[in-house]
Amino acid sequence: MTSDPDRAFLEQFLGQEVDGFVEALDALLREDEALKRACQAIIWACALDDFHVWRAEDAYRCWRDEQVNRDELFGVRYARDRGLHQFSQLINLSHGWVTPLFPVVPVTASYFAWKPSAALPAPDKKHRDAERRDCYDKHLAGRPVRFTLITVRKLLLGAP
Repeated sequence: MTSDPDRAFLEQFLGQEVDGFVEALDALLREDEALKRACQAIIWACALDDFHVWRAEDAYRCWRDEQVNRDELFGVRYARDRGLHQFSQLINLSHGWVTPLFPVVPVTASYFAWKPSAALPAPDKKHRDAERRDCYDKHLAGRPVRFTLITVRKLLLGAP
């Protein structure tokens, strides 16, 4: 955590929503809660990214652009820009098993996955960003939302 109270609140809110999303999925039968938490996590991730840009503009952008998971963040921003008002159109509830490639192995019977960009709502004219769309297609589309949110939280909490 940081001594900046605005940053601390944003980091806290993002963490609460990502954790709540994972807990709702792990509790199975709480898909409605998971969907709400995923939406909130996306909003807080973008708000925290915007805060860092506002606070340290060029320094933060340089740091962010060097991070290995930058494209996941850009994909999340693309998803937010494409469908925040139609959030339920961004992700699908899939049934089956999923395990991460990380040492911790949560196993879930159902999971939310990002839809292909072609299936998202039409972009607003001011949010037609080919780079972010490519990041979305490469790093989010078809993949579990759970891993994206955890990755983006880790990236943003590591910002200088």
